[in-house]
Amino acid sequence: MWLKSSNPNRSRNEDLEKEKTSQNRVERNAEQVAERLGVAQEETRRLTGALQGKEKEQRQLDSALEKAQLEIEKLKENDAVDLQKAREHNQRLDEEILALRNRVRSLDSEKKMLGEVVSCLI
Repeated sequence: MWLKSSNPNRSRNEDLEKEKTSQNRVERNAEQVAERLGVAQEETRRLTGALQGKEKEQRQLDSALEKAQLEIEKLKENDAVDLQKAREHNQRLDEEILALRNRVRSLDSEKKMLGEVVSCLI
């Protein structure tokens, strides 16, 4: 009979041992999960910091690009104004050249006529 009564104790001890082993495994798994979670959180913080740094850098670059584009537009406008002034000046010079050529032709004609008059008088 004693054997019969020890079997339930042994079975109970085995069950307790299995439960303890299972509980230890669950605790180790929980510790590993907690550790991985901590690593993941640290990685998330690191990546968030890096992202914020890159976003700040991008904002600075965007601002510099915008300033450069405004400066380019300003220079283009100034160049357009300068080009228009140069065209107007060239137009005035062309008109003056044409007027001077006409005057030279007129003077040449007058000189020719006066030369003929002088020839006739001599």
